[in-house]
Amino acid sequence: MGNIINSSFSKMDTFLRRFQPILEIFWRNKQVDLKILMDERLANPIESLENTIKLFSLYQKNFSSQIPSTADIGLIQLDSKQARTKIQPTPEQYIKQINEFIPIEIKKRNVKCNSWLKERIRELNKPVANVEEFVEQSGFYNYANDHFQDIRDQVDMLGQVYNVLSTFNLKVKKEDKDSFNDSMTNISQLSNLMQSVESTQESNKEQFKKTLNQLIPKLDKEINELFEDAQAPEFLQNSDKFEMLEKLEAIE
Repeated sequence: MGNIINSSFSKMDTFLRRFQPILEIFWRNKQVDLKILMDERLANPIESLENTIKLFSLYQKNFSSQIPSTADIGLIQLDSKQARTKIQPTPEQYIKQINEFIPIEIKKRNVKCNSWLKERIRELNKPVANVEEFVEQSGFYNYANDHFQDIRDQVDMLGQVYNVLSTFNLKVKKEDKDSFNDSMTNISQLSNLMQSVESTQESNKEQFKKTLNQLIPKLDKEINELFEDAQAPEFLQNSDKFEMLEKLEAIE
């Protein structure tokens, strides 16, 4: 009888040891900060997200198959329902958490990118009729050109995240997908607009250069005349300052 009892307890100990790797995974998962998946400093955010979901999906299958509800070990029946109930659903819960916060974060980033795109389109669509407007447009173009590729990369990354979520049948709101598609449309529109502005800048530059060549001598003459007027003796003498201000304003 003693041998039978000892054998049963030995088998029970062996059975419980099966839980050790599962428990290690369970406790490791509890330490994870899923928000890091959206950290902009990640070198490969898409691969990180995809591999994380794959890993949790694998854990979900393994936990379902490797954690029995009960086990008959000789004279003893082990009840592991409570452990199974607590551990088995956790991988699926982590996947749900990912599907809750990532679409929200992606939506925020897309709104920010789309706002930038719309503002650049608005600026570059301003008409150019004089030198001041040409200089302003050049500034708008240079700023857009310096940052456009970065915005395109960000939007492209958001699209890849949506594709990963779709691959694992995770839900994305239609309004969020529509907003993303709007960003893609604005990228195309801004790209075409920048090409158009670039193609007209040289001709505008030549046109306004001629205008400036005509205006500069005229402006230079007016400045010299103002300087000569300001050098009049009446302004250089110690006269009433308020009277002098009125005369200076009259010159302007």
